[in-house]
Amino acid sequence: MNVLLINPPRSPENAILANAPEEAKRFIHRKLIGPPLGLLTVASAVREQSVTVLDTKAEYDTNPEAPPLADLVTLYCRETKPDIVGVTCIASEFPYAMQILQTVKQWNPQTLTVAGGLHATLCPEDFRGSSADIVAIGQAAGTFAAIVSAKAANAGYINIPGTFVNSAKGYIRNAPAPLGKDYGSDGYIVPDRSYIRKWITGYRMPHSDKNITYVNTSLGCLTNVLSAPFGRNGMADSFCAT
Repeated sequence: MNVLLINPPRSPENAILANAPEEAKRFIHRKLIGPPLGLLTVASAVREQSVTVLDTKAEYDTNPEAPPLADLVTLYCRETKPDIVGVTCIASEFPYAMQILQTVKQWNPQTLTVAGGLHATLCPEDFRGSSADIVAIGQAAGTFAAIVSAKAANAGYINIPGTFVNSAKGYIRNAPAPLGKDYGSDGYIVPDRSYIRKWITGYRMPHSDKNITYVNTSLGCLTNVLSAPFGRNGMADSFCAT
């Protein structure tokens, strides 16, 4: 099964930076600069499928000639012919996520679309009646794997815990994902950075020629993040706190 996972562009607005005191502005990141670990974790969870990751943030950072978002998404759909497209987003990226989902449905209405990430988790009602067929909430790599399995078996999606489904019967909330699973230990899935080698040169600190990556030190919104220079094999070989 062909799976396309898309990281939306970053918002052109940065209200935190715009409203911060002048003495604080130098401490504020101008943009997200590292790879999308959440999406790469989802990719790892379904690695037995034919998975493609499109990091539009890195694409627009490294390729000034990249086409507009709708054209870029359509291009990847034509090349990969996805059966399933997954999109992650935070609140500031929500309009872009919606555009991506709409573009996929315009390309092929039969393609299954899945929305996830922080905004989907906190505001799943925002996706009611949208071009997202399924909304996966919380730590959703395992949920996405269940969605892929359900599609492969043509089994339907109404009974997949931790999801909302846009259906002919309305916006259906399925049972919550089971509690008690420790995603930080036996349930942890290592993000597969091999999917973003194309954009390695795009992940770097401002005013630096060293490529960096992120690593997880906890899970959830308040995740501590470290930056690490990439080694020759594209993986991190040393660490420095940011």
